[in-house]
Amino acid sequence: MAPINEYRNKRKYDKEMSQKYYSELRFSLNAIKSEGQKYEDLFNDVMLASRTGFRRVKAYGNIGDRKNDGFVPATGVYFQVFAPEDINNKRTVVSAVSKLEEDFTKLLEHWNEDSPLKEFYFVLNDKQKGSPPPVEQKMAKLRKVFPDISFGTYTMDDLISEFMKLDIEKQESIIGFIPSPNKLQTISVSALSNTIEHLISLKEVKDKPNDNFDLEEFNSKIVFNFLDNRIAEILEKAETQTYIIDEYFTRNQNKRLGEFIRNSLNYIYETEKEKYGGEVTVLNSAIIFYNILDICAVEKGLEAINSSLVLMSFFFTSCDIFEKPTKD
Repeated sequence: MAPINEYRNKRKYDKEMSQKYYSELRFSLNAIKSEGQKYEDLFNDVMLASRTGFRRVKAYGNIGDRKNDGFVPATGVYFQVFAPEDINNKRTVVSAVSKLEEDFTKLLEHWNEDSPLKEFYFVLNDKQKGSPPPVEQKMAKLRKVFPDISFGTYTMDDLISEFMKLDIEKQESIIGFIPSPNKLQTISVSALSNTIEHLISLKEVKDKPNDNFDLEEFNSKIVFNFLDNRIAEILEKAETQTYIIDEYFTRNQNKRLGEFIRNSLNYIYETEKEKYGGEVTVLNSAIIFYNILDICAVEKGLEAINSSLVLMSFFFTSCDIFEKPTKD
Protein backbone atom coordinates (compact mmCIF):
# COMPACT_ATOMS: atom_id res chain seq x y z
CA MET A 1 0.00 0.00 0.00
CA ALA A 2 1.29 3.45 -0.90
CA PRO A 3 2.55 5.55 2.00
CA ILE A 4 0.41 8.51 3.10
CA ASN A 5 2.84 11.12 1.79
CA GLU A 6 3.08 9.44 -1.61
CA TYR A 7 -0.69 9.44 -1.89
CA ARG A 8 -0.95 13.08 -0.86
CA ASN A 9 1.44 14.00 -3.66
CA LYS A 10 -0.67 12.15 -6.21
CA ARG A 11 -4.08 13.51 -5.32
CA LYS A 12 -5.69 16.32 -3.34
CA TYR A 13 -9.06 15.87 -1.75
CA ASP A 14 -12.01 17.59 -3.33
CA LYS A 15 -13.50 19.42 -0.34
CA GLU A 16 -17.10 19.04 -1.44
CA MET A 17 -17.85 15.85 -3.35
CA SER A 18 -21.25 16.18 -5.01
CA GLN A 19 -24.14 13.99 -3.97
CA LYS A 20 -24.57 13.03 -7.62
CA TYR A 21 -21.09 11.50 -7.69
CA TYR A 22 -22.13 9.03 -4.99
CA SER A 23 -25.47 8.45 -6.63
CA GLU A 24 -23.68 7.49 -9.85
CA LEU A 25 -21.23 5.28 -7.97
CA ARG A 26 -23.98 3.38 -6.16
CA PHE A 27 -26.10 2.97 -9.29
CA SER A 28 -23.09 1.79 -11.30
CA LEU A 29 -22.29 -0.80 -8.64
CA ASN A 30 -25.89 -2.04 -8.71
CA ALA A 31 -25.85 -2.25 -12.50
CA ILE A 32 -22.55 -4.13 -12.66
CA LYS A 33 -23.74 -6.66 -10.07
CA SER A 34 -27.10 -7.19 -11.83
CA GLU A 35 -27.64 -9.87 -14.45
CA GLY A 36 -30.63 -11.39 -16.21
CA GLN A 37 -33.98 -10.39 -14.71
CA LYS A 38 -32.36 -8.13 -12.09
CA TYR A 39 -30.76 -6.00 -14.79
CA GLU A 40 -34.01 -5.89 -16.74
CA ASP A 41 -35.84 -4.73 -13.60
CA LEU A 42 -33.21 -2.03 -13.00
CA PHE A 43 -33.50 -0.91 -16.62
CA ASN A 44 -37.28 -0.70 -16.36
CA ASP A 45 -37.09 1.27 -13.11
CA VAL A 46 -34.97 3.92 -14.84
CA MET A 47 -37.21 4.02 -17.91
CA LEU A 48 -40.36 4.41 -15.82
CA ALA A 49 -38.76 7.32 -13.97
CA SER A 50 -37.28 9.03 -17.01
CA ARG A 51 -39.55 8.45 -20.01
CA THR A 52 -43.14 9.64 -20.10
CA GLY A 53 -45.46 6.91 -21.34
CA PHE A 54 -43.00 4.06 -20.91
CA ARG A 55 -44.65 0.71 -20.23
CA ARG A 56 -43.09 -2.33 -18.65
CA VAL A 57 -44.17 -5.57 -20.38
CA LYS A 58 -44.65 -8.57 -18.14
CA ALA A 59 -44.27 -12.09 -19.49
CA TYR A 60 -47.65 -13.80 -19.65
CA GLY A 61 -48.10 -17.58 -19.58
CA ASN A 62 -46.90 -19.48 -22.65
CA ILE A 63 -46.78 -16.39 -24.87
CA GLY A 64 -44.20 -14.59 -22.70
CA ASP A 65 -43.66 -10.91 -23.50
CA ARG A 66 -43.50 -11.51 -27.26
CA LYS A 67 -39.97 -10.11 -27.34
CA ASN A 68 -40.92 -6.76 -25.87
CA ASP A 69 -39.27 -5.90 -22.54
CA GLY A 70 -40.63 -2.36 -22.51
CA PHE A 71 -41.86 0.30 -24.92
CA VAL A 72 -43.27 3.79 -25.39
CA PRO A 73 -46.41 3.25 -27.52
CA ALA A 74 -46.87 6.92 -28.39
CA THR A 75 -43.45 7.18 -30.03
CA GLY A 76 -42.99 3.59 -31.22
CA VAL A 77 -39.81 3.06 -29.21
CA TYR A 78 -39.15 -0.56 -28.18
CA PHE A 79 -36.52 -2.19 -25.97
CA GLN A 80 -35.29 -5.77 -25.67
CA VAL A 81 -32.89 -6.60 -22.81
CA PHE A 82 -29.95 -8.99 -22.99
CA ALA A 83 -28.04 -9.25 -19.70
CA PRO A 84 -25.58 -12.19 -19.66
CA GLU A 85 -22.84 -12.78 -17.15
CA ASP A 86 -20.06 -11.96 -19.63
CA ILE A 87 -20.97 -10.15 -22.85
CA ASN A 88 -17.50 -10.75 -24.35
CA ASN A 89 -17.58 -14.54 -24.07
CA LYS A 90 -17.48 -15.98 -27.62
CA ARG A 91 -20.57 -18.13 -27.12
CA THR A 92 -22.37 -15.23 -25.54
CA VAL A 93 -21.60 -12.96 -28.51
CA VAL A 94 -22.98 -15.58 -30.89
CA SER A 95 -26.11 -15.86 -28.72
CA ALA A 96 -26.44 -12.08 -28.62
CA VAL A 97 -26.38 -11.78 -32.42
CA SER A 98 -28.88 -14.61 -32.78
CA LYS A 99 -31.15 -13.17 -30.09
CA LEU A 100 -31.01 -9.69 -31.61
CA GLU A 101 -32.27 -10.87 -34.99
CA GLU A 102 -34.80 -13.36 -33.62
CA ASP A 103 -36.24 -10.95 -31.04
CA PHE A 104 -36.58 -8.12 -33.52
CA THR A 105 -38.31 -10.34 -36.09
CA LYS A 106 -40.84 -11.62 -33.54
CA LEU A 107 -41.31 -8.16 -32.04
CA LEU A 108 -42.15 -6.80 -35.48
CA GLU A 109 -44.57 -9.67 -36.06
CA HIS A 110 -46.47 -9.32 -32.79
CA TRP A 111 -46.43 -5.58 -32.03
CA ASN A 112 -46.02 -3.52 -35.18
CA GLU A 113 -49.64 -3.64 -36.31
CA ASP A 114 -51.07 -2.19 -33.09
CA SER A 115 -48.16 0.13 -32.18
CA PRO A 116 -45.98 0.82 -35.24
CA LEU A 117 -42.32 0.21 -34.54
CA LYS A 118 -40.16 3.28 -35.22
CA GLU A 119 -37.14 2.71 -32.96
CA PHE A 120 -35.64 -0.53 -31.67
CA TYR A 121 -32.96 -0.71 -28.97
CA PHE A 122 -31.09 -3.84 -27.99
CA VAL A 123 -30.28 -3.27 -24.32
CA LEU A 124 -26.93 -4.80 -23.34
CA ASN A 125 -25.53 -5.32 -19.89
CA ASP A 126 -22.01 -4.94 -21.25
CA LYS A 127 -20.41 -4.19 -17.84
CA GLN A 128 -19.11 -1.00 -19.48
CA LYS A 129 -16.92 -3.03 -21.83
CA GLY A 130 -18.70 -1.88 -24.96
CA SER A 131 -20.96 -3.53 -27.50
CA PRO A 132 -19.29 -6.48 -29.34
CA PRO A 133 -18.55 -5.74 -33.04
CA PRO A 134 -20.72 -8.65 -34.32
CA VAL A 135 -23.74 -7.10 -32.57
CA GLU A 136 -23.07 -3.72 -34.19
CA GLN A 137 -22.60 -5.41 -37.58
CA LYS A 138 -25.95 -7.15 -37.24
CA MET A 139 -27.51 -3.79 -36.34
CA ALA A 140 -26.06 -2.30 -39.55
CA LYS A 141 -27.60 -5.12 -41.64
CA LEU A 142 -31.01 -4.61 -40.01
CA ARG A 143 -30.84 -0.89 -40.81
CA LYS A 144 -30.40 -1.73 -44.50
CA VAL A 145 -33.30 -4.20 -44.52
CA PHE A 146 -35.61 -1.88 -42.51
CA PRO A 147 -34.60 1.68 -43.49
CA ASP A 148 -37.71 3.22 -41.91
CA ILE A 149 -36.79 1.92 -38.45
CA SER A 150 -34.04 3.36 -36.27
CA PHE A 151 -31.79 0.72 -34.62
CA GLY A 152 -29.33 1.06 -31.77
CA THR A 153 -27.61 -0.71 -28.91
CA TYR A 154 -28.28 0.62 -25.42
CA THR A 155 -25.31 -0.11 -23.15
CA MET A 156 -24.73 0.22 -19.42
CA ASP A 157 -23.13 3.63 -20.00
CA ASP A 158 -26.37 4.75 -21.68
CA LEU A 159 -28.39 3.49 -18.71
CA ILE A 160 -26.12 5.28 -16.24
CA SER A 161 -26.36 8.48 -18.26
CA GLU A 162 -30.16 8.29 -18.28
CA PHE A 163 -30.24 7.59 -14.55
CA MET A 164 -28.01 10.60 -13.85
CA LYS A 165 -30.46 12.94 -15.60
CA LEU A 166 -33.06 12.14 -12.92
CA ASP A 167 -33.49 14.37 -9.89
CA ILE A 168 -32.21 13.14 -6.53
CA GLU A 169 -35.67 12.05 -5.34
CA LYS A 170 -36.18 9.79 -8.35
CA GLN A 171 -32.65 8.45 -8.05
CA GLU A 172 -33.27 7.53 -4.43
CA SER A 173 -36.51 5.78 -5.40
CA ILE A 174 -34.38 3.44 -7.52
CA ILE A 175 -31.21 2.92 -5.46
CA GLY A 176 -32.44 3.82 -1.98
CA PHE A 177 -31.32 6.55 0.39
CA ILE A 178 -28.09 8.27 -0.66
CA PRO A 179 -25.87 8.79 2.42
CA SER A 180 -25.03 12.36 3.33
CA PRO A 181 -23.64 13.96 6.49
CA ASN A 182 -26.67 16.28 6.53
CA LYS A 183 -29.12 13.36 6.50
CA LEU A 184 -27.50 11.36 9.27
CA GLN A 185 -30.05 11.41 12.10
CA THR A 186 -30.03 9.82 15.53
CA ILE A 187 -30.41 6.10 15.03
CA SER A 188 -33.17 4.09 16.71
CA VAL A 189 -32.62 0.97 18.80
CA SER A 190 -35.05 -0.98 16.62
CA ALA A 191 -33.14 -0.11 13.42
CA LEU A 192 -29.85 -0.98 15.11
CA SER A 193 -31.30 -4.31 16.29
CA ASN A 194 -32.43 -5.16 12.77
CA THR A 195 -28.98 -4.41 11.38
CA ILE A 196 -27.28 -6.48 14.07
CA GLU A 197 -29.65 -9.41 13.53
CA HIS A 198 -28.85 -9.24 9.83
CA LEU A 199 -25.10 -9.31 10.52
CA ILE A 200 -25.53 -12.23 12.93
CA SER A 201 -27.12 -14.23 10.11
CA LEU A 202 -23.95 -14.09 7.98
CA LYS A 203 -22.07 -17.34 7.49
CA GLU A 204 -18.37 -18.24 7.35
CA VAL A 205 -17.42 -15.52 9.83
CA LYS A 206 -14.04 -16.03 11.52
CA ASP A 207 -12.71 -14.59 14.78
CA LYS A 208 -10.56 -11.50 14.41
CA PRO A 209 -7.97 -10.53 17.04
CA ASN A 210 -8.48 -7.27 18.91
CA ASP A 211 -6.52 -4.28 17.63
CA ASN A 212 -5.66 -1.03 19.33
CA PHE A 213 -6.33 2.28 17.61
CA ASP A 214 -5.83 5.83 18.79
CA LEU A 215 -8.88 7.93 17.91
CA GLU A 216 -6.53 10.82 17.22
CA GLU A 217 -5.35 8.80 14.20
CA PHE A 218 -8.83 8.95 12.66
CA ASN A 219 -7.87 11.46 9.94
CA SER A 220 -4.66 9.58 9.20
CA LYS A 221 -6.68 6.43 8.68
CA ILE A 222 -9.02 8.24 6.27
CA VAL A 223 -6.04 9.39 4.19
CA PHE A 224 -4.22 6.08 4.47
CA ASN A 225 -7.26 4.25 3.06
CA PHE A 226 -7.83 6.76 0.22
CA LEU A 227 -11.30 7.67 1.52
CA ASP A 228 -12.45 11.06 0.26
CA ASN A 229 -13.81 14.01 2.23
CA ARG A 230 -17.47 13.10 1.85
CA ILE A 231 -16.98 9.62 3.29
CA ALA A 232 -14.79 11.16 6.01
CA GLU A 233 -17.58 13.58 6.93
CA ILE A 234 -20.11 10.74 7.05
CA LEU A 235 -17.89 8.60 9.28
CA GLU A 236 -17.02 11.53 11.55
CA LYS A 237 -20.66 12.48 12.06
CA ALA A 238 -21.63 8.85 12.57
CA GLU A 239 -18.84 8.54 15.16
CA THR A 240 -20.70 11.00 17.42
CA GLN A 241 -23.37 8.33 17.84
CA THR A 242 -21.11 5.34 18.47
CA TYR A 243 -21.86 5.62 22.20
CA ILE A 244 -25.24 4.08 21.28
CA ILE A 245 -23.41 0.98 20.08
CA ASP A 246 -21.50 0.74 23.38
CA GLU A 247 -24.73 1.13 25.33
CA TYR A 248 -26.46 -1.49 23.19
CA PHE A 249 -23.78 -4.11 23.79
CA THR A 250 -23.66 -3.24 27.52
CA ARG A 251 -27.42 -3.38 27.90
CA ASN A 252 -27.57 -6.79 26.26
CA GLN A 253 -24.89 -7.99 28.70
CA ASN A 254 -23.42 -10.13 25.99
CA LYS A 255 -19.73 -9.53 25.38
CA ARG A 256 -19.74 -12.16 22.67
CA LEU A 257 -22.36 -10.17 20.69
CA GLY A 258 -20.01 -7.25 20.17
CA GLU A 259 -17.19 -9.59 19.18
CA PHE A 260 -19.40 -11.38 16.68
CA ILE A 261 -20.52 -8.14 15.01
CA ARG A 262 -16.89 -7.05 14.84
CA ASN A 263 -15.99 -10.37 13.21
CA SER A 264 -18.92 -10.08 10.79
CA LEU A 265 -17.95 -6.61 9.64
CA ASN A 266 -14.31 -7.59 9.31
CA TYR A 267 -15.34 -10.64 7.27
CA ILE A 268 -17.40 -8.41 4.94
CA TYR A 269 -14.52 -5.98 4.59
CA GLU A 270 -11.91 -8.65 3.89
CA THR A 271 -14.22 -10.37 1.38
CA GLU A 272 -14.85 -7.13 -0.50
CA LYS A 273 -11.16 -6.23 -0.44
CA GLU A 274 -10.27 -9.62 -1.95
CA LYS A 275 -12.40 -8.77 -4.99
CA TYR A 276 -9.82 -6.09 -5.78
CA GLY A 277 -6.67 -8.10 -5.21
CA GLY A 278 -6.66 -7.81 -1.41
CA GLU A 279 -5.55 -4.18 -1.42
CA VAL A 280 -7.26 -0.84 -0.82
CA THR A 281 -6.39 1.71 -3.50
CA VAL A 282 -7.52 5.13 -4.64
CA LEU A 283 -9.61 3.38 -7.32
CA ASN A 284 -11.52 0.96 -5.10
CA SER A 285 -11.73 2.51 -1.61
CA ALA A 286 -15.12 4.19 -2.12
CA ILE A 287 -16.46 1.09 -3.88
CA ILE A 288 -15.44 -1.11 -0.94
CA PHE A 289 -17.01 1.36 1.50
CA TYR A 290 -20.35 1.35 -0.32
CA ASN A 291 -20.30 -2.40 -0.88
CA ILE A 292 -19.97 -2.87 2.90
CA LEU A 293 -22.81 -0.41 3.46
CA ASP A 294 -25.05 -2.21 0.95
CA ILE A 295 -24.41 -5.55 2.65
CA CYS A 296 -25.01 -4.16 6.16
CA ALA A 297 -28.21 -2.30 5.31
CA VAL A 298 -30.79 -5.06 5.07
CA GLU A 299 -33.22 -2.38 3.85
CA LYS A 300 -32.37 0.71 1.79
CA GLY A 301 -34.33 3.24 3.84
CA LEU A 302 -32.99 6.07 5.96
CA GLU A 303 -33.04 4.25 9.32
CA ALA A 304 -31.35 1.07 8.08
CA ILE A 305 -28.57 2.93 6.31
CA ASN A 306 -27.97 5.33 9.19
CA SER A 307 -27.69 2.49 11.72
CA SER A 308 -25.30 0.69 9.37
CA LEU A 309 -23.15 3.81 9.03
CA VAL A 310 -22.90 4.22 12.81
CA LEU A 311 -21.88 0.57 13.16
CA MET A 312 -19.32 1.01 10.41
CA SER A 313 -17.93 4.11 12.11
CA PHE A 314 -17.74 2.27 15.45
CA PHE A 315 -15.68 -0.54 13.97
CA PHE A 316 -13.73 1.79 11.68
CA THR A 317 -12.27 3.51 14.73
CA SER A 318 -11.21 0.14 16.13
CA CYS A 319 -9.58 -0.87 12.83
CA ASP A 320 -11.88 -3.80 12.18
CA ILE A 321 -12.72 -2.40 8.75
CA PHE A 322 -10.12 -0.69 6.57
CA GLU A 323 -6.44 -0.58 7.33
CA LYS A 324 -4.60 0.79 10.34
CA PRO A 325 -2.11 3.50 9.31
CA THR A 326 1.52 2.50 9.31
CA LYS A 327 4.38 4.88 9.84
CA ASP A 328 5.98 6.44 6.75
